Amino acid sequence: MKLNFRVSLLFVLSVFSIARESGAVLPDLCDGHNLFMFFKDRKDWVSARDDCILRGGRLALINSAETHDAIKTHIRNIDELWNAAGGGYWFGLNDRDNEGTYVFEGSAGVELTYHDGWCSEKVGRRIVNQPNNNTAKNPDGQDCAQLWRNNKKKPKYDFDDAYCDNRKGYICEIVNSQDCGSGNLG
Repeated sequence: MKLNFRVSLLFVLSVFSIARESGAVLPDLCDGHNLFMFFKDRKDWVSARDDCILRGGRLALINSAETHDAIKTHIRNIDELWNAAGGGYWFGLNDRDNEGTYVFEGSAGVELTYHDGWCSEKVGRRIVNQPNNNTAKNPDGQDCAQLWRNNKKKPKYDFDDAYCDNRKGYICEIVNSQDCGSGNLG
């Protein structure tokens, strides 16, 4: 039993050591169980996903108004996070396997149930709602979700489908993190 605890503790410490050495912007955000780590390093969606896995986590699962609002508030309140690299932050939502069916990567196929997070914007006289699967730059369309800054003066950080090969900041989530304690989310 003591050996398993020591091995687990070493793993957790190693993960956080790796996390701190390569680009995490502090402070992180906790919900009491899960640690959300913010990175301004520009990566495409797959590279961001792989980096989160290397850190012992996944791209963030944002599937409730409470989590979305807490993350948006956190970004807006931390000067270093406010101006997102690449205009947004990747998180785990995507429809890469089945167009229009959004699931969270690394979550055993959890589908999006919180639909109020999608961005809408006025373009000229019309309203453009996300996701729109724009194919202007890639015939396969936009399959990966970001928290989109959208408005430079008053950033929204709402959901937007984007081209997966764009390079952006990203948010990793470490599930059941020992580093969170009672948390600070909400």
